[in-house]
Amino acid sequence: MTVDEYRNVVGNIPALRKLGERLRDRVSEILVEIATERTFEAGEILYEKDSADENSGAILLDGVLEVTRNSGDKIQVPAPDLMGEMQQFNDNAKRTATVCAKTQSLTLVFFWHNFVKALQDNPTISQDEQTAIKSAFTGIAAIRLKELKG
Repeated sequence: MTVDEYRNVVGNIPALRKLGERLRDRVSEILVEIATERTFEAGEILYEKDSADENSGAILLDGVLEVTRNSGDKIQVPAPDLMGEMQQFNDNAKRTATVCAKTQSLTLVFFWHNFVKALQDNPTISQDEQTAIKSAFTGIAAIRLKELKG
């Protein structure tokens, strides 16, 4: 994928859709800059429930991921989407579900602390816009938490 193709896909993840186009483009640029491409093979685990990890998130660019909820129910998540955000809003900082690749899946893996620092250091993103970004991610995490409790 080219940088422009990455930005286009990243800009279409549900967590960013509520942001204005300019802000969505800025956030997409930051995520593409700080992330590393990684392919997960079908059956490979991205995140395991109750595990602590290195504070990573992933943007699903292509493929399908499977999220196993607390009840054992499985939800299939097609690209594009964001994974790993729930840990950021979870008091015990542990993974709330197991996420594995249902099909071969292309992702951009990043560290949340790098994302937050890049937002704070970007002079074109105001404090109000940073709050809007946090609100967008918090909103998607709240929806997913309700789904997990099923």
